[in-house]
Amino acid sequence: MFPIRDDQPRFSTPYVNYFIIALNVLIYVFFEIPVQMQGGRHFEALIFQFGFVPEHLTGALAGAPHYSISASLLTIFTSMFLHGDLFHIIGNLWFLWIFGDNIEDYLGHFSYLIFYLLCGIAAA
Repeated sequence: MFPIRDDQPRFSTPYVNYFIIALNVLIYVFFEIPVQMQGGRHFEALIFQFGFVPEHLTGALAGAPHYSISASLLTIFTSMFLHGDLFHIIGNLWFLWIFGDNIEDYLGHFSYLIFYLLCGIAAA
């Protein structure tokens, strides 16, 4: 089943949801598409650098000299905005568009942003 819309009314403008969607689109258009056009190796390097790789964090925590704790922790957040291909980003943002506004309406703008980030951390 693929949702087309919801009929849950909202009582505020979902500014944070719009911002998150726009940020995802901008990152995909200006960073991921150009790298994908260069070929597989370049895209793999992008994912390896900005995607969350658990080995990098555990290696950094273990004191391995070629891993950085700060860089590993940063990838927890940067990985939230990476998508494998056009269908991946369309699917994610479609569901965010349909359901995110209701969650933001219920939680409030700031709490919704925190909720979104916590969900991204949990996903990493």
